[in-house]
Amino acid sequence: MQANADDNEKMLNAVLLSQYRKRMAIQAGVKDFKPVILFKSNRKDVSKAARDQFLTMMDRLTAEDLAQFIAKQLQTTQSATLRQAYTYYQTVDMGSLVRELQRDFQPLNTIRVNDTSSDGILGDLNNFRNLNTLEEPSNPFRAIFAVAKLSEGWDVLNLYDIVRIGEQSITSKQTNSEAQLIGRGARYNPFVYDEKTSFTRRFDHSSPELQILESLHYHTINDKKYIDNLTKSFEAMQLQVEDDKDFDILTTTVKKSFKKSDVYQYGKLYYNDVEDVPESEYNGLAKYGVPVAELPTVNIETATLEATAFDTQNVAGMNETRLVKIDDALVKKAMARNPFFRFNTMKKYMPTLNSISEFMYDAQWLGQLKEIQATVSTGTDTVLSRETQLLVVEKYLAYIQRMLIMNYKRQRGTNKFIGLPIKEVVQDYQKRVPVNYSNAGVHELIQTYDYKKAPWFVYNEAIVDELERSLIELIQGYVEELQNKYKDVYFIRSDERNTKLKLHEFADNVSHYAGFLPDFVLYLANESYIYQIYIEPKGPQLLDQDQWKENLLTSIYPESVDIIGENGQVKLYGVKFYVKGDARQVRQSIQNIALN
Repeated sequence: MQANADDNEKMLNAVLLSQYRKRMAIQAGVKDFKPVILFKSNRKDVSKAARDQFLTMMDRLTAEDLAQFIAKQLQTTQSATLRQAYTYYQTVDMGSLVRELQRDFQPLNTIRVNDTSSDGILGDLNNFRNLNTLEEPSNPFRAIFAVAKLSEGWDVLNLYDIVRIGEQSITSKQTNSEAQLIGRGARYNPFVYDEKTSFTRRFDHSSPELQILESLHYHTINDKKYIDNLTKSFEAMQLQVEDDKDFDILTTTVKKSFKKSDVYQYGKLYYNDVEDVPESEYNGLAKYGVPVAELPTVNIETATLEATAFDTQNVAGMNETRLVKIDDALVKKAMARNPFFRFNTMKKYMPTLNSISEFMYDAQWLGQLKEIQATVSTGTDTVLSRETQLLVVEKYLAYIQRMLIMNYKRQRGTNKFIGLPIKEVVQDYQKRVPVNYSNAGVHELIQTYDYKKAPWFVYNEAIVDELERSLIELIQGYVEELQNKYKDVYFIRSDERNTKLKLHEFADNVSHYAGFLPDFVLYLANESYIYQIYIEPKGPQLLDQDQWKENLLTSIYPESVDIIGENGQVKLYGVKFYVKGDARQVRQSIQNIALN
């Protein structure tokens, strides 16, 4: 959010936007949703003054002043999000809103964390605990005032607003640190909605009131050169962003000819059912995604590296590693300092655990933990002090705490597939896409392509990027051959709103619980069989991290799945990722399935 505004206006905008998020979460039935604001300064004296200024502003806020502020912002803002929030606020009682803001943003709910100690800001153990438990309902903090060093070694999921305070023009190198901070803040917050936890975005095609729960806003000055530099930094780290007012809505419609077909009227698309992971299987840290057999690494670096974070020539040699040998005293003291590691609390997330002693000494829990590798600033003492060693253990336990909370009571896929009527899930849809982002190595440009004259493509238009378009063209190249063998040949582009059609890993040793929706389904039907082939295009930069998705796809074949309510006529297949140039031979795989 670029604004020609002073610090007070930016701070009040951020507070009102944050509180709007909280209210929309309550309205949607999301419990314990606590959006956090980071007020970021480049100097400690500016940060201290900003907090004093903020608390004074909140203390003196009146219903009349707030009403005037909102009315003025509505007249001048070009932000669709602020307009959305302030239009809502015009329907509420200003007096109640002021009291609510003064309660939620009282001094006790704000924290100033600057590098006043010799070990840096995360060297202060109180700050460390406060900053690494911000998602917890018992943590009261809604606003953080900090200098740039906060982003080092810090990870928080419910940070929704970052506000630059005391702004001055900065260099292109310095915008790299801004982009890095935004990248940290943009990590997904897996809150519970409709009794389900998601680890990926789910409201892209929902109402604006829900979309706000999955949006991070960066409040800054309206300076073209600065924004251009920041955008280049985003591109360097492959982070997609869009201006709050700069997007298009692309629309596509289902072909009338397809709606008249028997496939549309009576056909189904299939997804696999999920089941709860039994409590008895949560019998060690590995089941929560913690690699217990590997040497854990903890970053306690305190040097300021942000200005050169993406300058690979300068980053090398700015940090070193130290091995910390773990002993009982360190573990016991670190656990004693974190209330999560009381047995009654631990038992809620580790149902098979019988005692604290078992957690500390059994191999499937902490028993294999002999050393932790600590990343430290260059020049740090060869032997870390006992207090620093304790910080390392505390930080590792905080990581384990997060993994326990995030990965308990998950659901995993089964090999039982269920059908959904095609006419319920193949519908007209819209996609919101940025207007002015560069496609240089970040994302391919998404456009609308006309397929009205291609009866086998179920939509009149394809809203796709270049890679997806090339897959459609690949299918088009031998669609006539398919039509010679099959009565019905349709290529279906998945609508991202249909989260029910997500596939979930179901083979042995499930390690990924979040489902994913393949981009395309090739539907083939003749008198004897119905074939459905799941196809996912993938850019080279994502092949490694999404390998589990390809493994899931290739685990789907008739002998491995049980299709509920079908008599064997329906055959489901998944194929390897489609990559540019078809290097993984998707066309050959489809031919082997459908034309042999």
